Amino acid sequence: MQCQSSSWSDLKSEYYYNLKTLQTAITAAHTSMIGMTRIYSEVIKKSKDTSTETLQKFVELWFDKTDNDDLKISEIQEEYKKLMNNPTEKTFQDMGLKLQDILSQKSIRELEACQKIMANFYKTWKEMWPN
Repeated sequence: MQCQSSSWSDLKSEYYYNLKTLQTAITAAHTSMIGMTRIYSEVIKKSKDTSTETLQKFVELWFDKTDNDDLKISEIQEEYKKLMNNPTEKTFQDMGLKLQDILSQKSIRELEACQKIMANFYKTWKEMWPN
C-alpha cells in the first residue's frame, strides 16, 4: 500500500486551516476564562454573608472533588492553605485571582506563543516555497 503525497498547495491549505482553528480555540479559551473569573467573583461576593461553617463545608467539598495532584500545583499552595484554614471572601478572592493568573499567564500565553511560532513557520514556508 502506497501513501498518497499531498501537493504543496494542499499542505499549505491544511496547515493554514489548522492554524486558524488553533487561534480560534485560544480566543475561546481566553473569553471563557474571563467569563468564569467574573462569575467566580460574583459567587464569592454573594456568599460573603454565608456562615463560616457553610464556607468551610463548601471549601471541603470543592477540594474533595478535586484531584490531589491538581491541588499540588506549586503556584496555588499558599492560597489553597489559606482557604482551607480560613475561608473568607478575601481568601476566596485570592484563590480566584491565582487561578486566573495561572490560566492567563501560563496556559493561554504559552498557547498563544506556540500559535505565533507556528504562524511564523507558515509565513516563512510561503516565502521560501511560494508554489
